[in-house]
Amino acid sequence: MLEIISLGGGVINSNQINIEFIKNFKNFVFKWLLENEKRKIILIVGGGKVAREYQDAYKKINPDFKVHELDEIGIMSTKLNAEFMCKVMNPICKDKIVTNPLKNFSFKGKILIASGWKSGFSTDYIAVKFAEKFNKKDIINITTVNQVYDKDPKKFKNATAFKKLNWNQFQTIVGQKWNPGLNLPFDPIATKLSSKLGLTLYIVNGNNIKNLEKVFNKNNDFFGTVIVK
Repeated sequence: MLEIISLGGGVINSNQINIEFIKNFKNFVFKWLLENEKRKIILIVGGGKVAREYQDAYKKINPDFKVHELDEIGIMSTKLNAEFMCKVMNPICKDKIVTNPLKNFSFKGKILIASGWKSGFSTDYIAVKFAEKFNKKDIINITTVNQVYDKDPKKFKNATAFKKLNWNQFQTIVGQKWNPGLNLPFDPIATKLSSKLGLTLYIVNGNNIKNLEKVFNKNNDFFGTVIVK
């Protein structure tokens, strides 16, 4: 039994490293994996606010920046977060972090950690590519928001939350184009591929571990948003 998780970098570090979440998440993951020897996890780690801060600084320093440069900066941030989570998950994380999902890689441990890949693709997209590779039909996206909204709830008090959406509805919300540092519940390009593959996507706030456990157990009573075909 394999679970594929896209972990937003903002969950790890929004203004400072979220030690409480990381401890709770580690304990939950260890418990869930050790309950059944067949269980495994692939965890793809984003760059989050750290990536955006470096990207924003670079844009101010070099107004003639190129988009691929911003992507490359963001990817390095994901590698730092991924390496950090790999060490956190010792001893059940036995393999080096995966930086290219298309190459052969070792998966000897109970959990495999992956980072960003190359310019033009977010870590959400990497998660979808892993789902395609392993013929997995659902992905869990752990983020800092409770649900998907029709607009930013931090800016608009009348933003509407959704419990369930189809991929076409979700694509309308996230848009069509990927830009480095884009702050959305899921990357638009990853959304297109997920729709094509007919995946199910669970979007859930990572700070509620009991709620996250419901998602792992496919309990429809979880608080979040599910995207379906």
